[in-house]
Amino acid sequence: KTNSSVKLDEHVPPDMKSRLVARGDLSKVWSRSDSPTADKESVFIVYSFAASRRLRVKSGDLDHGYFQGERLSKPLILRQPTGGLPDPNIQPDDRMLAFVLIYGTKDAGRGLWRRIRKVFLSAGLRENFIMSALYSYSIDGVVMVLVATHVDDVLWACDPEADHVMQAVLSELAFGTLEEGSFRFCGVEVKQDEDFTIRVTCEQSSRKLEKISVNDKSTREPSHPATTEEQEMLRSSTGSLMWITRSCRPGIAYQTSSLQTAVNKPLVSDLLLANKTIQYVHETATHGLVFRPDGVRWPSRDTIKDGVSICIAAVSDASHGGEDEWLDDWQEREPFRSQGAKLIFIADTAILDTEQGAVHLVSFASTVQKRVVSSTMKAESYQLADVVEAADLMRATLADCHGCLDHSDWETSASQWCVNQWSTDCCSCAGTLAKPVNKGGDRRLGIDLASL
Repeated sequence: KTNSSVKLDEHVPPDMKSRLVARGDLSKVWSRSDSPTADKESVFIVYSFAASRRLRVKSGDLDHGYFQGERLSKPLILRQPTGGLPDPNIQPDDRMLAFVLIYGTKDAGRGLWRRIRKVFLSAGLRENFIMSALYSYSIDGVVMVLVATHVDDVLWACDPEADHVMQAVLSELAFGTLEEGSFRFCGVEVKQDEDFTIRVTCEQSSRKLEKISVNDKSTREPSHPATTEEQEMLRSSTGSLMWITRSCRPGIAYQTSSLQTAVNKPLVSDLLLANKTIQYVHETATHGLVFRPDGVRWPSRDTIKDGVSICIAAVSDASHGGEDEWLDDWQEREPFRSQGAKLIFIADTAILDTEQGAVHLVSFASTVQKRVVSSTMKAESYQLADVVEAADLMRATLADCHGCLDHSDWETSASQWCVNQWSTDCCSCAGTLAKPVNKGGDRRLGIDLASL
């Protein structure tokens, strides 16, 4: 945990920890073993809520998290690791008997999640209908508490009026550390200024990235294949870039997506692209996402009487035929694929009527489209359909956080709660959607446009 600090100061004492780990690959579990965790969108929603309502965002990790999970219905018998335990009173053939969850077993994560979920629900929090690791507490259509969980890490923001809810949680779950102001959550640096602005960065992970050593770069053409060693280095670098991108760097999403396609059969040009991207990440290591308190106005006790003043702004874009896609069956890169981009913001409703407005970015992606299409119009339209679907889910998530979602008719009730604004730079697509009826010749495209 202190490795990055040691690099800056050799005198930093190490923070040693130990953990009892079981060989989960040797166990057989016949019941469910999945355990929902908060994705990045859930975490960004908490940041947006905290900044907008001018609340302090807080983080905590459970002390010996798995031991706080549900008590096992049947005891678990564990043999000692190879070499035994360093205790003369323990014989080599002695076994350990466990009644609590042990890290590494297949159902340990689910047992911990079930306990956390039970505590949250008993405290009055509601599990989100769309994002299952996001919990909320609302009164009269106003969110008072938002909580996101990722295994044993918990992130939350709480209105002082509902402080009793989080106090009930803190009294049931034993937290090792509680942090606010400046902390790390799931490997990402989070800093909240005095004016409640939240800045999310991946500075430490960005500075750890190392460039790929390209052999004989001066004599090799960009179209030459990479060596096995270079491919492994590219695979490692691409994995790190994927993490950084997903955490807080939408500006490198396209480059990372291109490297993901290339990693199975890379060329020298792909190595050079990776090094160029890594160099850029090094130079902009302090860049990330910013959630400002002004402009985006989540409903509060004072403003709810005037209605909801936020909306979902969905931005879609696509290229046509300029990307490759890796085909596992043929072990080749197929050209002529299209790239799609997605940006989803929680925005001030002023953006509906004016040229600009305040926004909080809560979801983004740049991916290769699965379909091979014959025109830019089709690429843009198919991408817009995917982005609109994601925006509908985001709107339903927020409506449920406010206690305004009818689970039996969630699409209709979410649309009544706030507006979705779609943006595309494809005039043909926008013009077609503006018509009362589309009578185009392409049946498959027409069906997708009709659904929009």
